[in-house]
Amino acid sequence: METNLFENRDAILHPGRPIADAPPKTAPYAERAEWSERYVRWFLGQVETNGVLPKDVLPTHLYQVEFQYCVLDPQLYEQQTQQELAAEIAETFH
Repeated sequence: METNLFENRDAILHPGRPIADAPPKTAPYAERAEWSERYVRWFLGQVETNGVLPKDVLPTHLYQVEFQYCVLDPQLYEQQTQQELAAEIAETFH
């Protein structure tokens, strides 16, 4: 039996990132919400949040905003956030 070394490349390159493909925007809300919750938590762990929050902003505000955007179209959100992360990485090594 031959092993495909690249089968789980995302799990190796991005530990903790959901391996399942993002559901389409036409998928049931529960499916999109479940995937979005995992992915947004992972994504926010990858990016820096700068500064102290104003007193009237809850610590979960950024998560709530990102989740609401992601759950509308998880595939588009994943594509955009992966481009954002790639740009950050390129900037770091440039």
